[in-house]
Amino acid sequence: MRFVPGRREASVSGPVVAGAQPPTLVRPSFEAIALGLAWAIAERSTCARLRVGCVITTADFRQVGWGYNGNVAGGPNACDRFGERAVGGCGCIHAELNALMKCDWPPGTPKVLINTDSPCEMCAKCILQKGGFQRVLYAREYRNPAGIDLLRRHGVAVERFNAPSWGPTLVPTESE
Repeated sequence: MRFVPGRREASVSGPVVAGAQPPTLVRPSFEAIALGLAWAIAERSTCARLRVGCVITTADFRQVGWGYNGNVAGGPNACDRFGERAVGGCGCIHAELNALMKCDWPPGTPKVLINTDSPCEMCAKCILQKGGFQRVLYAREYRNPAGIDLLRRHGVAVERFNAPSWGPTLVPTESE
């Protein structure tokens, strides 16, 4: 049986055959599921430059907030500024901020933030201000690492996490 990062394994029941090993069902980790959800949520983004999705969970992976980057609710489904002026200032509300606004769990509740992109410095400050974040996982690096540095200085574990593509997969056992 091979190890697949980001996945957990479980036995699958089936017909019992003397001496045969049941196939193993490869299951995604909760981190991989949350990152997949963040990528799906990013599809809602209205930002022309970068589509970002964010999921906030408790430490045991109960979803408590999610968000994507885009304009204000009821506003145009577009950035306020375009072109070179838009880099770092397109006017969209960041995915992390949208997720934090939806997260009404107390600051002391241990939480995990899973993001398609590493947080900018301002989002990192908001994450710290909300409180309770033990981990921040992200798939792509933002152009400025200041947000990651700030979170780490405040004791938040930050790691780049590239979940493998996943779906229900049967991995053959040694005897097959």
